[in-house]
Amino acid sequence: MSQHDMNIANQTSANARADINNALGALVSLSSGTSAPSTTFANMLWYETDTNTLYIRNEANSGWVTIGIINGSAFEAKVAIASQSEAQAGTENTKTMTALRVKNAIDQISTGSIGVGQTWQSFSTSNRVNNTWYQNTTSLPIQVAINCRGGNGSGEPAIYVGTATNSYITIATWPSNDGEYERSAFSFIVPVNHYYKLTSGTRIHWSELRA
Repeated sequence: MSQHDMNIANQTSANARADINNALGALVSLSSGTSAPSTTFANMLWYETDTNTLYIRNEANSGWVTIGIINGSAFEAKVAIASQSEAQAGTENTKTMTALRVKNAIDQISTGSIGVGQTWQSFSTSNRVNNTWYQNTTSLPIQVAINCRGGNGSGEPAIYVGTATNSYITIATWPSNDGEYERSAFSFIVPVNHYYKLTSGTRIHWSELRA
């Protein structure tokens, strides 16, 4: 243990020299000991010998802040670790990331990607009716693949996708007079909660990659 109150009192020269040496010993050993120094100063260092932990006194001299741990020949800094939600949000810039936290964040975010936990599913004309709006109510974007011929006199076929049934854009259109062998194939992504529809046409296949 090497701690000192850092006060050199009036005393004989021999005692003063010993007192000064003790104070210097406390300084170079970071006031090491199993318990905190009884006399503290703002920003002073203390090395707790039984736990190998290094502390610094806060500026208000009201408490200790952990700097890190000396683990053998390595130093393990005590830093703020981002939480799982902070790691996924990616907006926190004052905390650090551990290797495990990085992996957990990547794993969690990747489960929200299209194709994860989804399968291709075929829909018949009774499940997907022409000129009818459908909404992606799943938690992930879906992919829709449509293969069909022209409108057979029912108008020019078109595919629409939008945030609402009255707010959409045209994904594709093709002639209404396509012959038997003139087929058109389209594949498009529908974001979560978006609407989509095929106006007309003789459907050959309608499939969706979805949960």
